[in-house]
Amino acid sequence: MSAARAPAAGLLSRKGEAKPPPEPAVRPRAGDGRRVGSELPTDLYVRFKAYVAEHGLTGEQAIAAAIAPLIRDA
Repeated sequence: MSAARAPAAGLLSRKGEAKPPPEPAVRPRAGDGRRVGSELPTDLYVRFKAYVAEHGLTGEQAIAAAIAPLIRDA
């Protein structure tokens, strides 16, 4: 048997203990509106992405459509 190799650069966690890399920084787009961020529980995120895919929307369109009635009714 061969000796165990050291992890490659950037892979410094043991099996089962890995953490995802940080989210990339989002650069504001010139001329567009403000961005809104949130951390969703995994099950809600998966349901959101499924809804967006089923209805052929972008995430931004779905969020804007959900926010508009909240603002209008406030």
